[in-house]
Parts: sequence; structure tokens; C-alpha cells
Amino acid sequence: MAGDYGHGCRTGREDKGLRFDGISIAPALDGQPLNREMLFCHFPHNQWIQNGEEAKGPATRVRRGDWKTIRFYRDADEGGNYHELYNLGDDIGETRNLAGENSEMVRELDALIDGHLKNTGGLLPRRNPAYDPNVKAPTPAGRKTKGTKAKS
Repeated sequence: MAGDYGHGCRTGREDKGLRFDGISIAPALDGQPLNREMLFCHFPHNQWIQNGEEAKGPATRVRRGDWKTIRFYRDADEGGNYHELYNLGDDIGETRNLAGENSEMVRELDALIDGHLKNTGGLLPRRNPAYDPNVKAPTPAGRKTKGTKAKS
């Protein structure tokens, strides 16, 4: 549920012409049902660390009923986008990816993602033309790197 939290937050900027497609998820946090057929989460940015593990990168998710699919964005030279599919009614921990067994459900939910992105004007990730994999990224100020001690 935490991944979908952003869709339940008012930003205070709705009067600035920004489109808000969400509802409050506060009832769900209290164990009450949400009055919504689908929940979307669009995060088109790289996430380097997630739960202590390397994250899978930019993605859009949709949950409809017990079904949840995740579209992970990849460039064509990386094999293109890929999907994971879970039946949360049977597997709340998302341990069994059913995308290979149920491609029809993936296509159906992926079409919902397409519609959502079109309706909300969602931006898709794109490759940085200036990216050079041989350039070492700077360490943010005050952050320790492996094998170093913080200065006191």
C-alpha cells in the first residue's frame, strides 16, 4: 500500500491547474474499503535502493481487484519494458510472478496503464543523452562511502 500512498495525498496545488487523479486512502489505512476500482502508481524515476536491495528502476503499477501488474521501463537495447503480475488474493507478499503464465491479464492491465498515462499526461522515462557510464558519480556531502570513515 505504501507504493500507492502518493495517490491519496492532496498537494495543495490543485488550484494551480495541476491534474489530481487520486482519492484519500485514509479509510484503507483504517481497514475500510476504498471506493475505487483501480489504483495506479506512476514513478518514472530510478530508485537505487529499496528495502536494502537494488531496486528495479522506473515503473508504473496498477491494481484492479486482486490483480496487480508492474510495468518496468527499459530501453530497447536492454530488452524493452518488462512486466510482473501478481494475484494479491493468493500472494499478498508478491513472491510468485505470474506474468509468464497469464499474458492475457498482463495485456489487459497494461492497457489500463496506457489509458491512465494518457489521461493524466504521465511522463515516461527517457535516456539521458549526456550519460557516460565511465564517469564516477560524486558522493553527496556528508555521506560515507564503503571503506571510509566520516570526518568528525
